[in-house]
Amino acid sequence: MIKMNLAVAATFFALSLYGVELPGVFGDNMVLQRSQRVPVWGKAKSGEKITVEFAGQSVSTEAGEDGKWRVDLESLEAEAKGRDFRVKGDNVVVFTNVVVGEVWFCSGQSNMEYPMCGLPHCKTRRIKNWEKEKLVANYPLLRHFKVPRNASSVPLDDVKGAKWVATTPESILQQSAVAYIFGETLLKELDVPVGLINCSWGGTRIEAWTPAHKDDLWLLKNLKARKRRQDVPTVLWNGMVSGLVPYAIKGSIWYQGCANRADGAAYLDKTVALVRGWRREWGQGDFPYFLVQLAPFRYDNPKGEILPIIQETQARVPEKVPNSGYTVINDAGNINDIHPDDKRTVGMRLADQVLDRVYGKFTRPWKTPVAVSARADGAFVRVKFENADGLKTRDALQPTDFELSAANGQWKSASAKIEGDEVVLTAEGVAEPANVRFAPYNASTPNLVNGAGLPAGPFRMKVNLQY
Repeated sequence: MIKMNLAVAATFFALSLYGVELPGVFGDNMVLQRSQRVPVWGKAKSGEKITVEFAGQSVSTEAGEDGKWRVDLESLEAEAKGRDFRVKGDNVVVFTNVVVGEVWFCSGQSNMEYPMCGLPHCKTRRIKNWEKEKLVANYPLLRHFKVPRNASSVPLDDVKGAKWVATTPESILQQSAVAYIFGETLLKELDVPVGLINCSWGGTRIEAWTPAHKDDLWLLKNLKARKRRQDVPTVLWNGMVSGLVPYAIKGSIWYQGCANRADGAAYLDKTVALVRGWRREWGQGDFPYFLVQLAPFRYDNPKGEILPIIQETQARVPEKVPNSGYTVINDAGNINDIHPDDKRTVGMRLADQVLDRVYGKFTRPWKTPVAVSARADGAFVRVKFENADGLKTRDALQPTDFELSAANGQWKSASAKIEGDEVVLTAEGVAEPANVRFAPYNASTPNLVNGAGLPAGPFRMKVNLQY
């Protein structure tokens, strides 16, 4: 049952008996977000005067009757040299080696959680080229904050058991590989410190990460009882995210969907609720949100059609969620492994899009071919793509995984050839094609790419007489 009493919370904000205290996301080695207000909050005795000092700023307030206090530091400039962060009350709290740069919230299920050394607990597979990755993972200004797994029936005001850790060959083994590669790419291109808040849990559903709100109850309600506590709606928001808010972040990356693969088009509404909820609770406006489209995987049936439906749904997120995007990785999967080991491709493609769209720094092409129309030409269908400069196949063979059907007819495998920014299709037995689809099965691994080598994602559309 979803509890809507958001005033109910854990005991963090009980009146402090020890003077001023801050939640666990504040600590030594933390990264603060540049170029925007930085909230700082905590608890103290009622009426206690609190002063926060950092980077030449000094801001004061008094704790309220409930012991809560908050101040906002004015916009900070990036700074790689570690400084002290001081909070004075009846006592003094000092955090050391604090830097200013870019902070990203990294969430989802196992493919976001997946560390360099593999799952579970570093006893199984490791990511591709892990020994080389480990050897060079020495970045004092790339810092991780890994939130422990925790499901809660009420929103908590703190996350415990985590600390900010700089990237070393030893520490990276336990950190999210996708988040690390994403952050490493930002660090090198932006030349400012990067903080990564890793808040992920394998096998979890999107509903569990969504804040409770009256507008979203119809989406969050489960018709079937969930056997695992972490699958209950809102519990991971409550236990793992609520205690981080309103720590200043630049944006979020999200790699999830396997657990919701049977949702189909409903996943779009659930994503809207998730992002709307996060943005509402953080109070930072429409901060950037970028997701990873699921990779091919056989699941229970390689010829099943559940996966492409949710992949197509993920591709529609930018239509409904402002300031968002998605990354196609159907060339970086493994149909026999739900945890493909190529995490570098994923992290870098996320970062390339973010660098261009969020920071205005184009480094490499990131736009993938997208089908925009299909036109009948007798028994042929001409599918036009955008972002298709140099359209080709990565193996120099005929394009694969296209199908055509007549109206109310069966799908037939289509022969395909590339002509400029179009793919021309024909299928035996389909004289009057009415529908076209691409990469239509769980295990589809199509070979169509643009000149930059970026893959086209699954789609289906009706065939029109003209563009």
